[in-house]
Amino acid sequence: MGLSIHGLRVYLCILGCGSLSAAGRELGMSQPAVSNHLHALEERFGVALITRGRPLRATPAGECLAVHARRVLDAVTALEAELACHAAPHGPLLVGASSTPGELLMPGLVTGFSARYPEVAVELRVYDTDGAIAAL
Repeated sequence: MGLSIHGLRVYLCILGCGSLSAAGRELGMSQPAVSNHLHALEERFGVALITRGRPLRATPAGECLAVHARRVLDAVTALEAELACHAAPHGPLLVGASSTPGELLMPGLVTGFSARYPEVAVELRVYDTDGAIAAL
């Protein structure tokens, strides 16, 4: 089985909770499913990662994995945040409207839009009808 981000999260949860069953409750997983993730990591790296006792403790290899797993998960969190910025609308938006809708309707719409998409810089230009048509 390959290394997975979810498997690293499960492993860190096991360490944080001190038992497989507590980690399962925390993650909404069965204890056997948590155990399978732990076993897959131990098989993948060929080392024991925890001592089986109460509470569970990381072996030296398990401590090493925990340090690196935290780094990986921190990097994934940073990546997700950075990519979310690219997914959300952003940048300038120029809106032109003729006088009546531009003065009565558009200010409320622009305010609502700006609240929903704060990364978009909206500029509203109000023209007379001929000016609005010419600006197109």
